[in-house]
Amino acid sequence: MSTRVFRRAVLLLTLAVPSCLLMASTHGAILMSAGPVQVNGAQAAYSSTVFPGDRVQTAPNASALVKSPDALVSIRGDSTVKYDGPSVTLEHGVAAVTIANHMNARLGNLLVSAAPGAKFQVMSLNGVETIAAIEGPLTVTDSVGTITLASGEMMTNDHSRRDDDAPPLNIRRGLPGWVIEVIVEAGVAGGVIGGLAAAGDFSSRPPVSPSGP
Repeated sequence: MSTRVFRRAVLLLTLAVPSCLLMASTHGAILMSAGPVQVNGAQAAYSSTVFPGDRVQTAPNASALVKSPDALVSIRGDSTVKYDGPSVTLEHGVAAVTIANHMNARLGNLLVSAAPGAKFQVMSLNGVETIAAIEGPLTVTDSVGTITLASGEMMTNDHSRRDDDAPPLNIRRGLPGWVIEVIVEAGVAGGVIGGLAAAGDFSSRPPVSPSGP
């Protein structure tokens, strides 16, 4: 190795190591975006760093991935997600979560948690909130109690629907205001798979060094 190449390698390590240590110590994550994506109201680069408290907002024709050692969060278009390090909060839109180690998701007053390897989707669209267990069971908790959502089930809260308007098949009552049913349509699962498949598109691009906060 020439002296010039060695010096360049040392310089790269000098720049990269503090950045990795900073992310590890602050629960930072890599944000990769496709299309117009904002972080805290400012346009985000294709690859950047997000930290706890940052709010990620995607345009209708955009999407984003938040990758950390704990989980992969796929954010679909026209969605707003707050990244909190060990958890994410869906404020609007659709987000899919694949758990690597540990990651909770918040939807309104609900806390969703799952074991490593689980995949689930949370949605808040047009007054309808949905939590879908794609792979593995979920634990859903609010101030009233805790329920388990089995793989292949989803729970829905339609704020415009009366209790007697609930669908008649494959239903059992869960938390107050929520209805749990078996996923019988491919649309929900397909939406998650499509969102998670974006990881392949992102990973196929050349790596870009993350920007600072």
